[in-house]
Amino acid sequence: MTIEERFLEAFEGSQEGHGKTTVTASRRGRDGKAEAKSFVVRGPLTVDCIAAHLGGQQGYGAIPITRENRAKFGAIDIDQYDLDHGALIGKIRKYRLPVIPCRSKSGGAHLFVFLTDWVEARLLREYLGEMASALGYAKAEIFPKQDSILIEKGDVGNFINMPYFDAENTMRYAFNEAGEAMTVEEFLDAVESSRVDLSAMEFLSYVEEDTAEEDLPERGWLKEVPPCIRNKLREGPISTERNHWAFQYTVFAKKKDIDNWKSLVEEFNSREFSPSLPSQELSNTVLRSQEKKDYGYKCNEPSIAAYCDKKACRKLKHGIGSRTADLPNIGGLTILMSDPKLLFLDVNGKRLELTMKQLQHQSLFQEVCMEQLLFAPQKVKDPDWVAMVNELLNNATQVPVPEELTTKGQFLDLLKTYCTSRIRAKDPEELSMGKPWTDENLGRTMFTMNGLFEFLKQRNFTLLTKPQVQQVLKSLNQGNDCDGHKSIKKTDGSWSTIRVWWVPQFASDEISMPPKEVSSDVPF
Repeated sequence: MTIEERFLEAFEGSQEGHGKTTVTASRRGRDGKAEAKSFVVRGPLTVDCIAAHLGGQQGYGAIPITRENRAKFGAIDIDQYDLDHGALIGKIRKYRLPVIPCRSKSGGAHLFVFLTDWVEARLLREYLGEMASALGYAKAEIFPKQDSILIEKGDVGNFINMPYFDAENTMRYAFNEAGEAMTVEEFLDAVESSRVDLSAMEFLSYVEEDTAEEDLPERGWLKEVPPCIRNKLREGPISTERNHWAFQYTVFAKKKDIDNWKSLVEEFNSREFSPSLPSQELSNTVLRSQEKKDYGYKCNEPSIAAYCDKKACRKLKHGIGSRTADLPNIGGLTILMSDPKLLFLDVNGKRLELTMKQLQHQSLFQEVCMEQLLFAPQKVKDPDWVAMVNELLNNATQVPVPEELTTKGQFLDLLKTYCTSRIRAKDPEELSMGKPWTDENLGRTMFTMNGLFEFLKQRNFTLLTKPQVQQVLKSLNQGNDCDGHKSIKKTDGSWSTIRVWWVPQFASDEISMPPKEVSSDVPF
């Protein structure tokens, strides 16, 4: 197999579409992210696409999820542009994760996992989400981005940019275990050797096998604590943000043992922090606040949220509980560029179909979630909602549609019908009757604006105003003026002038069939 064929096989996914990305040269946003134009192209990736990608002519992305909602590869997308790749690779090696880390176009990381066979997308997402939380990147995007797609609505899912764009000079390379850049050939060898069965991706098995008893004495209690605390402690003693972690553990301790929670917190402080919080600071900042009020977990605190796994936490006896209200995980916006536009959004891994208006207003968004997902998301402050919507729109994937699904396309279809149907005039005098007339010598079809709009009204088309129609007509004439006056002869022999518009003559779709001779002895 060629390099291109092997690469295409590695990123085998959707046959419905793929991604196309063009990075704006030398331009980065304030957050350090490279600015790029991305959109979905209908149809599968091909060897030619891969060749252009590896050659640096055009960047492409792969959509992991298929129309059957299955996947054979996935990824964790860490959008942190000052990322310490060495530290990340150290964690991956420590936990023996079956992923291949690659540098993204903006300096973050894509952690790819390649499977031996097709699996349900939702199962792969669960394992990848668990891994992301353990690594301290719970907010990272997971690909496939959704458990299922609305294929019958034109939805195709979201793509992730592939590594090794411009392979000879690439900055999007994979790392080996030593943290060194791999060539594209070495990467493909690593893909084949690292493929795993889904059953081998039980994350806890990787962690526990790597955790020596002498390093983590008497660790049975870890199974009771929220995943955020468990994931953080896997890295070793906690030395930063100790007040936040002490508070988090205190909430757990009060749930576990209301009579002895203080002693549990003090033991946690002396055993798990390096250095421990001074006794007075622990008492004044953590214990005293919890004596006055029963607080909940600080799930949205950034240092805590990075290690969060809400789904696993809800299952614990002393976790956040199934009734705890929180903003759902929202992302993966796809915009079908029809008229009006149709949107697909990921809400907790489920695909939601909605309109721009429903995305704009929280109450309408809540309503459509209840109708389709049987779930009522928590509302947030309006400025926070607007900021989130703007972020979604800024990173949305656009899916082009056939022109006939746009307002302009519908108008052009009707215009062609108007100009070529049997109602057309046989001579210019009939222009005053609202009929279109074609001047064969000039190669143009003329009509009055009132005649055209009367035809559109009969077809119940009211999506364009007269000024908008005029702009479309002008575009059909390469931007040149396309209106003027036409002299016509009236029935009494006098002449009058009417204002007309014109477009280039449409080619006739009529097919001339020569008469076929039928034998007289054929019975009827």
